[in-house]
Amino acid sequence: MLADNPNFNFMMNQTIINSINEQVKLEMDSANLYLSMSSAMHEAGLTGAAHWLRVQYREENDHALRLIDYLIARDAKIVVPAVDAPQYDAKTACEIFELALEHERLVTRSVNNMVALAKQEGDYATEIFLQWYVTEQVEEEQNVTDIIHKLRLARDCGQSLLLIDAELAKRAYVPQASQG
Repeated sequence: MLADNPNFNFMMNQTIINSINEQVKLEMDSANLYLSMSSAMHEAGLTGAAHWLRVQYREENDHALRLIDYLIARDAKIVVPAVDAPQYDAKTACEIFELALEHERLVTRSVNNMVALAKQEGDYATEIFLQWYVTEQVEEEQNVTDIIHKLRLARDCGQSLLLIDAELAKRAYVPQASQG
């Protein structure tokens, strides 16, 4: 058993630290992408979709801060990344949310890879910490998928699109960084 080995180091190994720092970058890139999408929806006159995406921007920043707080708690080095400029050509609300779903699936794969790495390295604290992200990603993908389904149903009906937009405007921001 690892913990019984007197040479076992309870500090995080560098591979896991690097993985978490890479996830911080991905979360910050995600936030930047959602902010850009929010601006595009605002320009298209869909202020509800713009609001929903702006809330998502704030949540992605919270996800990054939660990871940073975990690295601090584990006395690990934090690397504050440069954020990439979003590159996409989606224009309609449906295209924007389809891109958001594709991006969330990328984030899910990254989270799953971190969980597998923590398990492989025997870092049980990190594995448990990351379970919140696993659950969060299921929710993220479901929420965006639900929006896409509605937008596809309303594709040729402006009135339906406005009703969906009004529904998206009701989303409330709930800070997450300090939650367990």
